[in-house]
Amino acid sequence: MLRFIKFFIFISISFLFSNNFVSYNGQVYIVGLNQHDSTLNYNYRLNYIPEFRKKIAINANSNVDVNFSYLFFKEQNNNKVNISKYRSWIRYYNDYIDLRLGLQKITFGSALFLKPLSWFDSIDFRSITDQTYGVDAARLILTPNNSSSYWFWIIKNKLSSNSFGGRFELSNYYGDWGFTYYKDSQFQKHLPFQINQFLFSMLSSDLIFQSNDLESILGFRENQRFGFDYRYDGLFGFWFESSKYIMKKYEDVLFNEFLFYTFGLDYTLPYNDGILISGETIFSQVDLSIDSDLLDTDNISSLFYFSIPINMINNFSSFHIRDWDNNIPSNNLLLISSTYDSFTLNYMLTLMPGKFNDFFQIEFVYNY
Repeated sequence: MLRFIKFFIFISISFLFSNNFVSYNGQVYIVGLNQHDSTLNYNYRLNYIPEFRKKIAINANSNVDVNFSYLFFKEQNNNKVNISKYRSWIRYYNDYIDLRLGLQKITFGSALFLKPLSWFDSIDFRSITDQTYGVDAARLILTPNNSSSYWFWIIKNKLSSNSFGGRFELSNYYGDWGFTYYKDSQFQKHLPFQINQFLFSMLSSDLIFQSNDLESILGFRENQRFGFDYRYDGLFGFWFESSKYIMKKYEDVLFNEFLFYTFGLDYTLPYNDGILISGETIFSQVDLSIDSDLLDTDNISSLFYFSIPINMINNFSSFHIRDWDNNIPSNNLLLISSTYDSFTLNYMLTLMPGKFNDFFQIEFVYNY
């Protein structure tokens, strides 16, 4: 209740002084899902994210940004409106330094759909909002020139020492390169990644993802992660992204290793306003030994995508998803998107649902 009162006071002051105190914008996001498995289920979720930002110019080249936003959401089967902090950070930046402290989004990599480097986000390509949980962190980006940058971050853990990582990016005539390392020092049981349910249900054992309590099964603690990504844009686009997880061994965990790598291509056909054709294939290897149970799985999955502009407002897209290692029918997702000045309306449905239930989904996103 106290948190809600503080937020109400803050939003009231922001409205009163919005012209000269703080900029105010936000997003309203509504999704309705009609899902058919053994029964027909309908559900909806209403999200509202108001965002407040203040920019302070220190001099001609240096600035300070303050960003604060809350997430309000309500689901059909719950009468309660849930409230949580969504973003809360302060940032100092100039031409060479970008320092950000607080609850923020950290994302990187070259893959578009099947992203092995989704270490700190759970962004789902089926949604146009890019909503994801944030991390409490300090992140520093140094850009000494136009061809290279250095990332460093420290992420706050609840009960153990802070985790840290870094990334080096290089751009040259041969493409864009990225090298990433992360040391997760959290010793209590937790998942070693943000859960993108769509991606990891494709890659990992059904035994794991049929469970409602992933942490009790995986039970990972400390781990190290290594990542590499590359992208080239020329006559066609090509990219590669990979990550490797090495888990620290405990009495009940003898050996843990995750390896993911993705290859992708795209090309735009010069027809009408352009037809984009894209494809990604992800290879995964999961080796686990937990409480004397050995789980060793390899998986290859592909996603093929094409997008056709209908007119200035409407666009048609199609996703074809294939699991090559399991005897499961392919998924086909059809998407029609209508984008206006301040809002977007999406219609998505499945054909031949395969590993995922048949569904029809409507998204409405309003930005102001």
